[in-house]
Amino acid sequence: MSDWSFPNGGFVPAFLIVPVPENRMDKLRGATGSLFPQTASVVAFDRWEASSAHARRRWNKKVHQLVLSGPNLADEGIPIRREGEHFRIDGEIHERHVLNLRMPTRRQVSAGGVVRHGTPSSSVLLLIQFDRKGALRWEIPKGKIRRRETCRRAAIREVREETGITVPLLLRDRIGRVDYTFPCGDGRLVFKTVHYYLIEAEREGAVEPRTEEGIRDVRWFSAENAREIVSFPNLRPILRRAAEAPVGDDGKRASP
Repeated sequence: MSDWSFPNGGFVPAFLIVPVPENRMDKLRGATGSLFPQTASVVAFDRWEASSAHARRRWNKKVHQLVLSGPNLADEGIPIRREGEHFRIDGEIHERHVLNLRMPTRRQVSAGGVVRHGTPSSSVLLLIQFDRKGALRWEIPKGKIRRRETCRRAAIREVREETGITVPLLLRDRIGRVDYTFPCGDGRLVFKTVHYYLIEAEREGAVEPRTEEGIRDVRWFSAENAREIVSFPNLRPILRRAAEAPVGDDGKRASP
C-alpha cells in the first residue's frame, strides 16, 4: 500500500524510520512516553517489509532504528514535511507511535468497516463491544484477510459476521488505516495494519453479536457518542471521517 492520502489533501508516507541513540531510549520508556522533539531528516518507505528490513540491517546496541506509522502521526496532528528524498517530523515522538520496539516482528493485515446510516448531519454508526480478557471494549468490526481475499471483501464479510446485520449495505471508499503492535505467544511482536472502509446501510436494521468470538454487544450510536465511547483513541479519526463523508452511490452494493 502506497502513501496514504488524507481527505483534506496532502500525503504522508506509510512508514518512517528514525535513528535513536540508546541513551535516549529511557525517555521513550518513561512515565510520560515522550522521547524528544525530533527534527532530523528521516527515511520513508511505502511497505512494512522494506521498512523493517532497513531497520534490522542498521539496528545496533548504540543506535536503534525506530519504525513509525506516518498515518498515525498525521492523525494526531504531528507535522510531516517532505525535504527532497527525505521527510522531517516536527513534533514529539511517543512510545505509542513506534512499531518495532522489539525485533523481529510478525506481520498481520486486517480489514474492517464503519457502518453508517443517515446523512453527515444526522448519522448513526455501528460499534461492537468485545470482551478482551475480561475487559469490555467498544471497537469497529474488523478481521484478518483470508487467502486470495481483497481488503474490500474482507471488510464487508467481517462486518456482517461480527454484527449480524442483514440489511443491504453499500461499500464505499477506504477512510483510514491504523498500525500497531501487540505481543504474541512466541515472544515476538505482531505488527498489524487494519484498513477501514465506510459502509452505508439502507436502514438501521436489526443486529446480533457473534458471542462465540467474544462479541458481547452490537449497538447503533450517534456519531458524537461513538467517538466518545470507542475504547481506542486511534479509532476516533476513523469514526470522524465516516460521519463526515458525503452520502453517495460511488461504492459497490454488497449482497446480504
